[in-house]
Amino acid sequence: MQFDNLKYLLQQGSIDAYDGFRLIVQKQVNLNTVVVHTYWLGSQATGGQPFYRYRLVLPFDEKVVSVQTDLDFNIEGDVKYPITKNVNSKVNFAFGEQQNQVSMEVETTDDCSATQLQMVKSDESSLSLGYMQSITPALSLGGSGLYSFKSRTLQTAIGGLFTHGDNTVAAQWDNNLRVFYLRRVNPNRVHLTTDLVVDENGATQMSVGAEYTLKQSKLHMSVDSNLLIKSTVETTVAPGVMMQFTAEVCQVKSSYRFGYGIIMG
Repeated sequence: MQFDNLKYLLQQGSIDAYDGFRLIVQKQVNLNTVVVHTYWLGSQATGGQPFYRYRLVLPFDEKVVSVQTDLDFNIEGDVKYPITKNVNSKVNFAFGEQQNQVSMEVETTDDCSATQLQMVKSDESSLSLGYMQSITPALSLGGSGLYSFKSRTLQTAIGGLFTHGDNTVAAQWDNNLRVFYLRRVNPNRVHLTTDLVVDENGATQMSVGAEYTLKQSKLHMSVDSNLLIKSTVETTVAPGVMMQFTAEVCQVKSSYRFGYGIIMG
């Protein structure tokens, strides 16, 4: 497990609640070509303007090339290429009005550890190194460091992951403290989560969430210490067709967002 994956695990309890209408159409053109069309209408995130993104994925055995662009020709992509059995490389690039960035990443793994080295070339170029080590079958510890060439500063982070049966605890400190707990009440059916964030000023935020997976649908909901309530419902209406309904409500701030979407393919 990479140290970066620990960051994604800490966000597992968060819900992607959006507003407006989303349509995602995925089609496999042939064995080595997949295209994805994404449409987003009526969202505050896009200033009410329609959004469209085209993505092309070219998988070749263990090699994968992915490129995407929007209507403003902001191009992003990545190329994954295995060097040896235990060493993999990845190149990411982004070109557009808001950013021009190229990064290269090399990852090496063995039976009990993973090391990740990344170089980013942009307006704020940086060099980062991450390491994760299995101390026991249940406990993994690691850390990372990121050096910014522009500000000449070094940012460090440490974290760990503990798994025992149906319980998982993850934590990370990088000026902010994040703690995440997952309880699999019924594996692949009912999951409960809670997380705590303490920032560098001592301010705290906590949330609890639940995920229920049924035969053809999934319900995910959460509430945090600011009384922000989020929920999503996903249901399969036909083979290869899924509908989503999302909501985000904060009564204290009189903020309400609702959205729905269709995923095909």
